[in-house]
Amino acid sequence: MESPRIVRLTIRKGSTLPLHAGASQKVLLAYQDESFIDAMIEEKGLAKLNENTITDAAQLKNELELIRKQGFTQSVSEVDAGAGSIGAPVFDHSGGVTAGLTLVGPANRILGENRESLMDMVTDSARSISMELGYG
Repeated sequence: MESPRIVRLTIRKGSTLPLHAGASQKVLLAYQDESFIDAMIEEKGLAKLNENTITDAAQLKNELELIRKQGFTQSVSEVDAGAGSIGAPVFDHSGGVTAGLTLVGPANRILGENRESLMDMVTDSARSISMELGYG
């Protein structure tokens, strides 16, 4: 859903992004098997898309572990300069991650003074969707 504000971020339908950069992608990658993560790093590499893109495999793996522990992630200028995002996993009835729920926009709006309330909104909504899918 697009913001009604004049300044907003949009992603073209059908576009793809590497799994190692951005909240949406990293929240999905975090719940993959270690062998999948290793193969992705080896085959695709960790291209630098912007100033904060993680390009070191060990650093990425640490970030993915943190995502699994916290149950959410955030991103600042990993894909696009000035973009911020908060993402959380959506689990299905079997406990697998079936999707991610992400809020994205200008970093100062997403990760500024409203960061905590927006983080709660994203994680609570992802949890609610997961429960609707039979998780928990």
